[in-house]
Amino acid sequence: MRPLAGLLLTFWTGVAAAHPGWGIVVDKADDVFYTDLEQVWKIGADGAKTIVVPDVHTHELYLDPRGVLHGEHLWYDNKQSKWGHYLWELTDGRVVRHPPQEGFRTESFIRDPGGTRYSLDAGRVLKRPPGGGAVQEVVDTNTGPISPGQAPGGLLTLGEDGLLYLVQGGDLLRITTAGEATVLATGLDEHVWTSFMTQPWHYVMGLTADAGGNVYVANSGARKVKKVDRNGKVTEVLRARFPWSPTGVTTKNGVLYVLEYTDTGGSVRVRTLTPDGRVRMR
Repeated sequence: MRPLAGLLLTFWTGVAAAHPGWGIVVDKADDVFYTDLEQVWKIGADGAKTIVVPDVHTHELYLDPRGVLHGEHLWYDNKQSKWGHYLWELTDGRVVRHPPQEGFRTESFIRDPGGTRYSLDAGRVLKRPPGGGAVQEVVDTNTGPISPGQAPGGLLTLGEDGLLYLVQGGDLLRITTAGEATVLATGLDEHVWTSFMTQPWHYVMGLTADAGGNVYVANSGARKVKKVDRNGKVTEVLRARFPWSPTGVTTKNGVLYVLEYTDTGGSVRVRTLTPDGRVRMR
């Protein structure tokens, strides 16, 4: 019994310490890019799959208005007992790697068409003007309007409608760039007993918003994708079966693209939900 218990404890500790990626984006040519934590894949409009950025441990992807793909490579140095990372860009099929830095990434990938960058720091939504300049606070969620105990942490995205959307715990906020925040929905961090390997802070992992103000949330803890319309109505639009869970979402021209991982992170897939309700494997 002891060797088996030790093996199970080791397995559980390894699974609990790891978490899947949520990076999935679609470019103007309808090419899909996603991470499996070992490389970044491209699914062409013809369905062909190729590796476009090899040997990178990146959780997040960002496609800027110019069509440049951004990500990072994160690692842990056992000898020096510290984390390190570097940023990379994919432009016209060429990967440019920036110099390595110690620690975790602090620079945000989120930026608007004008180049203003947005980030989340301990419950505060911040923005930095293009070309540098002083960091400005957009809103501080520690003072409201979210439920007590939901900050810090969270997911921040810039929607196609030009508004910011933030999930903290199970609360979804819509935030104007001027700092006006509205709670759209609560209780989005649902979980089911079969997701016992998913940590509470990963019950919600993916977030995107379309031009109509509809928000899509990858509720990994419940193996669901939920839609929150601009009026706050919540509906379930897609469900994954054990051992799959949605971790990342993005949308383009009414099509929803969903990144899914198995519970142990051994397999990754992409599914789409078309406007007519059809679910397709990519």
